[in-house]
Amino acid sequence: MADLNLFAERVIATRGRTIIADLAQGHFEELVFELDEALELGAEDRIDIRFALGAACTTVARTIEHLTAALQLPYRATRSWSDFVGDAGDRSASLNQWLVVYDAADLLRYEDEDRWHELAAALGSESRSMGGGSSTLVLLDEPGRWERSRFSSAQAAQATADQGRR
Repeated sequence: MADLNLFAERVIATRGRTIIADLAQGHFEELVFELDEALELGAEDRIDIRFALGAACTTVARTIEHLTAALQLPYRATRSWSDFVGDAGDRSASLNQWLVVYDAADLLRYEDEDRWHELAAALGSESRSMGGGSSTLVLLDEPGRWERSRFSSAQAAQATADQGRR
């Protein structure tokens, strides 16, 4: 990804969606800095940014465990996939949160693609009723790793995520 500043602006402008992109590992810290910088410039909303590793979320069980902790969901979210997805989608209506996942090509790698769609829908949700909050899911990985994933590229993964929203 050539211009991290433009990508940071895209993330900010694309609230409540799933954003998927190529990002070389060496640029991750730079991106975090750019996101922080961009948020300070337009500080109208407080954004809670959480981080996770897709490599730690290759199965449903590991995803539940890792993301329940990362998102600080209630303990009941660990009981089952439906409890996890329900609690992830049922957070405070005023919460503005980004979940940035690196090594995202590994996210739910060993599970049915339907699980991936359910996760993307629960964690990339537009404004929640009158509270005005939203949840943005940012999935990042090396270009070569996206090519070896079920999606074959970041662009195909983005198209899959967008298709699931319809």
